[in-house]
Amino acid sequence: MKITRSMQLFISTAYCKSISVIRFFNFYSKCQTVTPFFNYQIAPVKEEIMVPINEMKSKCRFAIILGVTLAIGNFFRVPYAFSEPIVFIANDSVPMDSITRKELKDIYTGKTKLWGNGDKIVLTFLKQTDVYAYFLRNYVNKTPTQFVNYWRNMVFMGKATFIPKSIKEEDKLMEYISSTKGAIGYISSNKLIKGIKVIAVK
Repeated sequence: MKITRSMQLFISTAYCKSISVIRFFNFYSKCQTVTPFFNYQIAPVKEEIMVPINEMKSKCRFAIILGVTLAIGNFFRVPYAFSEPIVFIANDSVPMDSITRKELKDIYTGKTKLWGNGDKIVLTFLKQTDVYAYFLRNYVNKTPTQFVNYWRNMVFMGKATFIPKSIKEEDKLMEYISSTKGAIGYISSNKLIKGIKVIAVK
C-alpha cells in the first residue's frame, strides 16, 4: 500500500502527540506523591519505587489513544484548544501539499508570482476580520494598514496590476478558490472544510 504525504503527516502527528502525553505523565510522576490521576496511583519519587509495569502499559495505551485522537482532529481540521487559528486552502490546480512560512510571505508580498507548474498565483484574503489581522501579523509581518499601503505602492510602481482580492465571507472565499485556477487563501481553523484542498504549513 502506497503511503501518501497526508498519511505520513497523520502518523507523525499521532506519534508526536503520544510522546508528549507520555512525557507529561513522567513529569507529573516526579512532581507528585501518591495521588489519584485518571484512576492511576503515581509512586512517590523519594522512595524510588518504579511504577508497576501494568500501570505503565495502561498509561502508554492511554497516551497512544489520546495522541491518535488529537491527530485525527488535526487531520480532519477539527478544532481543539491549541490548534492554529487559520488554515490555508488552495485550488486543486496548485501543485503543493505543504508550504513554508517564507514561501507564504513571498507569495503574499508579490515576490513569488507563479506556482511551480507555471500557473499564475491568484491571491485572496478575508477582509477585515480577526483572522485577517492574525494572518498579516504572523505570516506577512505587517499590520492591515501596512499591507494595503504596500500593495497600493506595488500597483503604483507597476510591480502589480491589482491589489489581492478581498472577500468578507469564508464560504464565498472557499467557493472562489475552488473555482479559480491557481488561487490560494486562508480561513479560520474552526470552519468546516469540505471539498477543497488544504495546504499544510511547515
